[in-house]
Order: sequence, then C-alpha cells, then structure tokens
Amino acid sequence: MTPSRSSGGPFRRLRRGDEGQALAEMAILLPVLMLLVVGIIEMSNAWRTFQVVTNAAREGAREGVLATSDETDIRTRVQRSLEGGGVAYDPDLVTVQCFSADGTFIGDGACSGSGQEVRIRIDQPFTFRVLGVLADLVPITITSTTAMRNE
Repeated sequence: MTPSRSSGGPFRRLRRGDEGQALAEMAILLPVLMLLVVGIIEMSNAWRTFQVVTNAAREGAREGVLATSDETDIRTRVQRSLEGGGVAYDPDLVTVQCFSADGTFIGDGACSGSGQEVRIRIDQPFTFRVLGVLADLVPITITSTTAMRNE
C-alpha cells in the first residue's frame, strides 16, 4: 500500500504558512552548529599546542641530562622543538632547574652530576584564533613539566 499525497508522510503538501518554517529552524540551529564546529577546531588546536609543549619540555630534559650540555643548549633545544611545532618561543616562559639526588634544589641550569635531576617547565599562553574575543575573558596557559635524572 502506497501512501497517498493527502495522508501526510513524506509526500504531504505544504500547507499555507509552512514555507518559512524550515528557514526559521535553520536560522536558530545554524549558529549553534557553527559554534560547535568552531569549538571542536579550537580545542584540537589547543590539544596540538599541548602536545608540542610537552614534547619540547621532554626534549629539553633529554638535553639537560647530557654531561656536555649547559642551560644555553637546553634552551636552544626547547626553542627548536617549539618553533618546529609552530609555537612561538619566549625564553621567559621556560624554567630550567637542577635538583640533587635527595631532591634539594641546586640551581638553574643543566645537571652534570650523577643522580641529579633536571626539570624543564614550560608555561605557554594559548589564545583561541576564531573565538578570540570570547576566549580572552578566560586566559588559558598550557603548562608542561618534565623531569629526568642524570644516571
């Protein structure tokens, strides 16, 4: 049995005044859908930045436990890693610290002694590209800390 055009269903005729209903529904839902899509894109950019910052901290810590490295070598390695991932490097946002085997703070810079631990901390501010005006109300800082021990 096939549905007739007068019984409703997919073949129903538009009644007078129904022509603008779809347009009104689209006008209500389109901004919500666009905000959802842009939000997904922005969060993926934030996640990518987090991954780049974490990798840069790890690379700096690897450099820091080498016997021949100094703080300049560490910062150069972090800078290369950040800029290679498309993140701007600011030396004021990178902290390089050295701790003794018992956890006592020794000073800033690379660790050359056995059992010493180098900690690299990066505090990278993140700004949303599309939602900039709305997101500036709540500043976001992506932080990553990596510690490696000189064995």
